[in-house]
This record gives sequence, structure tokens and C-alpha cells, in this order.
Amino acid sequence: MTVASLGDAEESEPQDIILLRDITERKRVEDELKTTMAHLSMAMDMADIASWEYDVSTRTYTFNDRFYKLYATDAQREGGYHMLAETYIREFVHPDDLPRVQESFRTKTYSHSFNDDYRELEHRIIRRDGEVRHILVCAYSFRDPKGARIRDFGVNQDITRYKQAEVRYLKARQKLDLLGSITRHDIKNQLQIQSANLGLAMERIDDPFVLERLKKVEGSIQNVSRQIDFTKDYEMMGSTLPQWQSMEDIVKDLPKLEGNGAIEIGPGLRNLSILADPMLGMVFRNLVDNSIKYSGRTDSLRIVLDARKQDGDVLLTFQDNGAGLSPEDRERLFMKGFGKGTGLGLFLSKEILAITGILIQEVGEDGKGATFQLTIPRGSYRYT
Repeated sequence: MTVASLGDAEESEPQDIILLRDITERKRVEDELKTTMAHLSMAMDMADIASWEYDVSTRTYTFNDRFYKLYATDAQREGGYHMLAETYIREFVHPDDLPRVQESFRTKTYSHSFNDDYRELEHRIIRRDGEVRHILVCAYSFRDPKGARIRDFGVNQDITRYKQAEVRYLKARQKLDLLGSITRHDIKNQLQIQSANLGLAMERIDDPFVLERLKKVEGSIQNVSRQIDFTKDYEMMGSTLPQWQSMEDIVKDLPKLEGNGAIEIGPGLRNLSILADPMLGMVFRNLVDNSIKYSGRTDSLRIVLDARKQDGDVLLTFQDNGAGLSPEDRERLFMKGFGKGTGLGLFLSKEILAITGILIQEVGEDGKGATFQLTIPRGSYRYT
């Protein structure tokens, strides 16, 4: 409501004008903004996040109460909400992490690239109560029209709980790896002893019936040995972060085919890299081994690898000119234990690819060779 007086000051009865405006919508927007800000504040508290600003010209940080709470201090103790960068580094950054933190300040002075303006850094801090905490710093640099960096805005997140969980996981992983390695070594030694003694015994036996039974025992020992080797491969899977891997390099490392056999690369595979577990090469070596075993073409095997885009994904195909698969075999192909060998190769391959969301299927036609199709989602492939 607005009230305005009209008339001469000397008049005994001045007139007033009252203007009324409907501000319901404005009040609704203000209330929604307050609610949103309250939710944002609550989310930052739950995620242990605090924001800050940095002025490049004065090398000064501007903090707030939430930031100081994260560092177990307050504005009164620190002399206000502004702090020189040198002071912050000296007072709070863990000494062992100083070189990395100081290096992060050396972002390009002039730039027009988002990659130069956004950065992340993990390091430790020593709070005012003496507790060492791990934080993740995410910062973005703002620049003037000429590209000069003028200020930074960032958030610090306390990730101590996640780092502690990571350490516990790594320790548990190391213990399991050691236990697995010792167990495999001992079992393999026992299998070698059994195999050697079995071989000596078979040389002294002439009874065909007994020899046949002993050969089955020998085959069983070999299967157990292959199963033990599989546990080592399976243990390694997912133990390291996925990596970008060139398909052309992977194909170069595939085993050579006998006789007139050949492995060919289609145009869609050129400059293609895939984000996958470091065991990706094993997947394609296993596919080649299966083609050699089951194609029925000892010296004329032909394998073609190619790729194409479809609906944002990349479809990578591995096709041979063998006998192909029956519908019954196709349904069980990736099941554990299916196949003439250990029955673990394709099962393991499927698991390796699934780490980065890659799907593998057999889509060939009966009698026209095997065709394996890998569906690689957006974000897990790139052309360079």
C-alpha cells in the first residue's frame, strides 16, 4: 500500500491518495526462494560443504560461518571473514600437501577455456582443534572480457569418511589378495605333484581300462589348474580404475592366425578408444581363442572387427567366418561353466565389460559365423 498527500500545505484539509497493489505473486516467489535457500543450506550441511570466494588482485579469501565451522573455528578467532591466501595456507593446509596446493594456485592467468578455469584438488587440512581432515576443493575462475582471471568461487567438502573407508577397503583388499595368492600357489604345487606322480603311474600300467580312468583323473587335475588360474584373473578384475584404451593397439596385440587366416579392422575402429577395465585386451584375446577353437577353419579363419554409431552408442562387432552358433548355445553362451574348456572365458569377458556399462551379445545368424556385438554407451567411448 502507498499513501500520497495532495494539496497545499496551507489548506486545512489536505487530500490523501491511497494506491493498492496486489503483491501475492511477489510474496509467493519470495517464500519459494526462502524455502529453496533453506533446502540448499540443509543440503550443504548434510554433505559437509562450505563455499568461499577468492580475489586475485588482493590474494584474499572471503569465508563464512559455515566454512569456519568446517575448520573448527569462527570469525572472531580468525579476525573476520577475510584472510590472505598465505595465511590460509600457513594456518590450515597440511605441510605434506603444501606443494600440491601451491601448484593449484598457478592456474593460467589468461585463458578462455573452461578446462583451464575449473579444477579439483584433494588435500588434508589441520583444523583449529588439531584434527586432520581430508577435503575436496572444487573451484572455478571468473575472468574479465580480455581473459584475465579476476576471482575464484569454490566449495570445500569434507571427505574424511570416504577416505577412511577407502583405506579400510585397500587394506582388506591387500589381505585378500595375499591370501588368494598363497592359496593358489599351494594348490598349484599340490596339483603338480599329483600330475607328476600320475604320469609315472600311467607309464607302468598296461591295462586299457585303468589307463582310461587315469586319463580322466589327469583331465580333472588340468581343469582344477585352469580354475585356479581363473580365480587370479577374476581377482584382478576391477582392482584398478578403468582406462582409455585404443582399439587399434588392442587388435595389434591379438594372437596371429595360422595359414591364410587374418584379422581385419573396419573403418569404424580407427581412432576409437574405449573406457574399460585394463583387462579389456583379455576380452578380445578370448574371442579370438574361441574363434580358433570352434570355427572349424584351422588355416582359413577370417575375423573382422568394426564399429558404428547408433542412438548415441557405439556398436562394436567381432565377426568370424566359422560355423556359427545354434539358438540353444546362444542363450547359454555367457553362463558360467558353458563351453568345452573351463567355461569361464566368456563369463569373465561379460563381467569385465560390465564394469563400465558395456553390453556384449552374440547376434550372428546360424551357419554364417559367430558375431559378437559390444554396445558401448556414451561416455565410455571417444574418437581421437
